[in-house]
Amino acid sequence: MIPFTFYRFETLLLPVVAAECRRRQIDDFRAVAVAYAHWQQTFFRRAWLFYRAQYLAHYRLIWEAFCAAHHLLPSDPLPEWLEQAWAAQREETGLREHEQFLEAQRVMLEQAFVPLADQRTGSASPDLTHPLHFDALWFRSVTRTTPEEQARLRALPYEDYLQSPRWRQLRAAMMLLHEGRCQGERCHAPDDSWYGDENLIDVHHLSYARVADERYEDVRLLCHRCHEKAHEVGLD
Repeated sequence: MIPFTFYRFETLLLPVVAAECRRRQIDDFRAVAVAYAHWQQTFFRRAWLFYRAQYLAHYRLIWEAFCAAHHLLPSDPLPEWLEQAWAAQREETGLREHEQFLEAQRVMLEQAFVPLADQRTGSASPDLTHPLHFDALWFRSVTRTTPEEQARLRALPYEDYLQSPRWRQLRAAMMLLHEGRCQGERCHAPDDSWYGDENLIDVHHLSYARVADERYEDVRLLCHRCHEKAHEVGLD
């Protein structure tokens, strides 16, 4: 009889977890006011790049805990599984993975500067009518909140807001965009200290004007040392 090892347990559990995460991702991305197909594929690529960069130095268990805490899709170490997940995702949602199409969309978003319509109101969103960096557009698409959500979150004490699912989602988006690395201009931390553990890296507010509806330019990913320095010199 083959022993029931952790590896076997992980192999059996992963498809179930992945299916539920995919379902949540589909629901979340259908609600945003940008092209669903593009952002869905971008999320998978960013998640995989972040995972691949960190897996060599850290245990699989740490990565799975990060995914669970931030509602992300856990990736299997085998590239074949990722290809299968992409194929299943395209079949479920009618998406087509086409590199030239995605590249054309990226160029359009970065250079055409065409106002994007807000699906809820049918009007151009003011925050999307001027040229923004591609990362800022992606960040906005996965972290935007409704006026009702903003009112509820702003009523919370700030420390409670930093423990909310909305803040975890924002933090996860920053982690994926920057591969868990500190954005401090003079940061000399070794690479292996940049992993996205709650005890090693923070999201720093550059501006509090849009708390609960932050834009990409309002926050920065910093290690603890750089975060403390930012507050010491009054960058908060």
